[in-house]
Amino acid sequence: MPWKKGNFVSNMGRKAKNKVNLFKAILEAITLPGEIVLDQFAGSGNLGIAASITGRISILIEKSKEYVCKILKNINDNGFRTCFDSEQVGWEL
Repeated sequence: MPWKKGNFVSNMGRKAKNKVNLFKAILEAITLPGEIVLDQFAGSGNLGIAASITGRISILIEKSKEYVCKILKNINDNGFRTCFDSEQVGWEL
């Protein structure tokens, strides 16, 4: 799989976008659209964003409330939706 020059720069402002690009490339190489991708240590949700962009279904697991808030913000900022229900887990976000 060819990598385009400039896809992965060290600029801190683009760090998250570069991770999404990396995850997109990996997902496109090893999965098909419509398949399910599991990320049991979701962190900031970049794999989930990459999965949505490439037509995959993602299941993100994260135990830290702080990171769940980051994931929800990142997903919403990128125009995707989530089925997370904060009332169901007893969290006030």
